[in-house]
Amino acid sequence: EKIQKFIVYFHSHGSCRQEGRFLLNSACSRNSNMCLVDMRASGESQGQFCTLGIKESLDIFHILNELKSLFKCRTVLLYGRSMGAASVMKFIVERKKGKGNSDKTLPRVEGVVLDSPYFTVKKFFFNFVRSRYFGFITFLFWIFNNPKNDNSTGLDNRKFVLEA
Repeated sequence: EKIQKFIVYFHSHGSCRQEGRFLLNSACSRNSNMCLVDMRASGESQGQFCTLGIKESLDIFHILNELKSLFKCRTVLLYGRSMGAASVMKFIVERKKGKGNSDKTLPRVEGVVLDSPYFTVKKFFFNFVRSRYFGFITFLFWIFNNPKNDNSTGLDNRKFVLEA
């Protein structure tokens, strides 16, 4: 009899399906199959743009449909990391609202692992920029908050920042 359980892994932003390889031994020891997904515009997937979980959550409907039709998958554990976790959360909400495919056609979600999710794209973007460019942002904040013409060059700092 074929194994009809799958652990489906959704990677973080800027990564690919290889990120989930650490789960392979765990899946085997639990008599489950493993599906590592390259989300849109990542790894070997198609697409030019990543939407940080917005459209990726809709892709989960298609992935689960494929698992059911190709492998007769009955149950899944969804594991998402960062952007993958945000995608899984959005998928769960959309499924509860009845969007996408009906519950009768998709495998049953037996569990969900959300590793480091973010709740809004706005917060993700802010944290991403802050972590990558903290020094530069601090510099701009300092320039912008300095009093007008408070330097030896005589430049209007506020005008400089707004035009830069």
